[in-house]
Amino acid sequence: MVVGVFWGLVGVREPCYNGRPLSYWLAQFGKNDQADAALLSLGTNCVPALLRKIQARDSRWKVKLIELADSQTIVRIEWRTALDEHMLAHDAFWHLRDRAQSAVEPLANMYLQGDPDLQERVAEALEGIGPAASAAVPVLIKGMTSPNERVRASTAEALGQIRSRPELVVMVLTKALCDPAAGVRRAAAGGLACLQTNARPAVPELVQAATDPNESVRSEVMDALRLTRGDPQIVVPVLMTALNDPSGHVRGRAALAIGAFGTNAVAAVPLLAKLVVETNTPSGQLLLGSHGGVGSEVVMIEPDSWMSAARHFAVRSLTDIHSAPEITIPVLIGALDSSNAWTRVYAAEGLGQFGTNATLAVPALTRLHRQEQSRPQSGKNQPRVLEAVGQALLRIDPAAAARVGVTTNLSAHQTG
Repeated sequence: MVVGVFWGLVGVREPCYNGRPLSYWLAQFGKNDQADAALLSLGTNCVPALLRKIQARDSRWKVKLIELADSQTIVRIEWRTALDEHMLAHDAFWHLRDRAQSAVEPLANMYLQGDPDLQERVAEALEGIGPAASAAVPVLIKGMTSPNERVRASTAEALGQIRSRPELVVMVLTKALCDPAAGVRRAAAGGLACLQTNARPAVPELVQAATDPNESVRSEVMDALRLTRGDPQIVVPVLMTALNDPSGHVRGRAALAIGAFGTNAVAAVPLLAKLVVETNTPSGQLLLGSHGGVGSEVVMIEPDSWMSAARHFAVRSLTDIHSAPEITIPVLIGALDSSNAWTRVYAAEGLGQFGTNATLAVPALTRLHRQEQSRPQSGKNQPRVLEAVGQALLRIDPAAAARVGVTTNLSAHQTG
């Protein structure tokens, strides 16, 4: 009886898909393939319900009722708290992206109410909507002066992901690189990274932030320096210094960033080579960041082991720089033995770029090709490794390629 009264009081009608309300489908993300279709089908009809969810509060009597119900074990009741509603709305806005553009104005008005908790949730929702939320940028900029550091951090992240009005946003995020809260500094660097070359005016401050006392801030700064593509004569030496950072996380991001400067980063080749030789490559998983310009691969490394990530990214950058063959070729040959499939791919591609100058690599490439063919079909990266090795052999020694069955009609998923 109490349960029936409770749901009768708090139930709010929501748009339905296949007879089930929006909340049901939101809770099914990652569990039910129909959840995606449901949200797309409901479209903008979701927005009023999502706006209610993001403002949800648990009344005092509701909290008491939950405590009372939880104190007994006779009847199990599934409660949906305000926090549950907030999380459902957050996921929905990120899923709908620009299809939720009609929510931008009411969300901006909520942000102006000044409630820090609500401002944080709204900023995250606008971040999820992305560039379609550009109309909210002036409102968000005001929030960067909030006394609440969580509001400033979430707002900085939103300003970056919206990727609009750089003439206003870059100045604000650049100033935030000196915020007293490390979380805000990290978010500001990440936001500048999202703006990519539009944030190039911030490079001098990013260079200074490369020595921030906080590891996570320095790591984000490495990504920002990579994506803003400032003057290589200024940026590359900073990234080279970061290759000796005490944090493997920072070293990895610095190694990746150096490759973005191509032949302008030749001076970094010896340091990158040293990084490859001195680190090892256990297996595990690393998902690359969301700033863009990184590539779509999932890099397999040991959890929390940025030593191996640094090695992978150093190999990738040596391939991108494509210089100093007397140093690079032996290092890439050694990297062919990596347990990281993507490291093997980049090593093979890098060797192939040197053409006949890399004949020293033929035995190792031939051996790797045979190993990959006999390796159990356990992952989608195996054909990619075979393709890279085959292409390298074709460029370096076509006769050696023919001996292992690689021909010039090499396809994206087949060799020999």
